[in-house]
Amino acid sequence: MTFQLRPDDIYRTGIPNVDEQHDQFVGLIVRFQSTSFTNTNDPQLTELASQLLAYARLHFRTEESLMRLANYAGLESHAAEHARILAELKERAASLGSGQATRAQFVMFLWKWLVDHTNLEDKAMAAHLNTLDA
Repeated sequence: MTFQLRPDDIYRTGIPNVDEQHDQFVGLIVRFQSTSFTNTNDPQLTELASQLLAYARLHFRTEESLMRLANYAGLESHAAEHARILAELKERAASLGSGQATRAQFVMFLWKWLVDHTNLEDKAMAAHLNTLDA
């Protein structure tokens, strides 16, 4: 079974730049989910995992910059959550590469992280940022 979100689903925040980056994440996750790998040492798998990690760093910097500019009170806890996610993403990618985790486990982590983080942290941030535009 393939789990996939549509671009209009629950990871929308109402902040165009953040939502575009969420769309990019969905694209990377779908590519990771649908690409055929010969084994856990497949260079394509390693490359996609590296792209996901690099994009996560870029995305988190974007969000943290927006929060800083808006004097968002939740910046510190949100940034701490970003650091935790990056550490877990690295750990899970390493487990995948070593064969200790399956691709399905990794993909489910990615979807769960995207949905949970967006609905908890990102939407709270967006509510604050969107009030500044009102």
